[in-house]
Amino acid sequence: MLDVNLKVFVVESDIYARYAIASYLGWDRRTRVSRRLGSLAELEDTLLSLSEPEKPDAILLDDTLLPTARDARQSISGILAYAPATMIVLAHTPRLEIAQAVQAGHGAAYVLREEVGLGIS
Repeated sequence: MLDVNLKVFVVESDIYARYAIASYLGWDRRTRVSRRLGSLAELEDTLLSLSEPEKPDAILLDDTLLPTARDARQSISGILAYAPATMIVLAHTPRLEIAQAVQAGHGAAYVLREEVGLGIS
């Protein structure tokens, strides 16, 4: 068994989903949800205020915070400039242009929430 302590940020606009995802991830001792945030602005402010050791290893990002492909590409590139974390976008419905923008912005994954299910952790 790996003894890992991954720091995860959950960035989700729906407060109930935010806490549900964080709670689910909390069951795995190898992960620690260190921030639960509701917007990209909150994420940016948080990343700017953190020291290097406090920055996340992974960021789970709600796709509704990325309304257009351009927003997705710019947001993900900007976030990764502050914190070179593994960026995973959780989508409600498949949107090809957003998935392509996530890839272009160097995001690690674009996954549908229903497809991930219990595999989220």
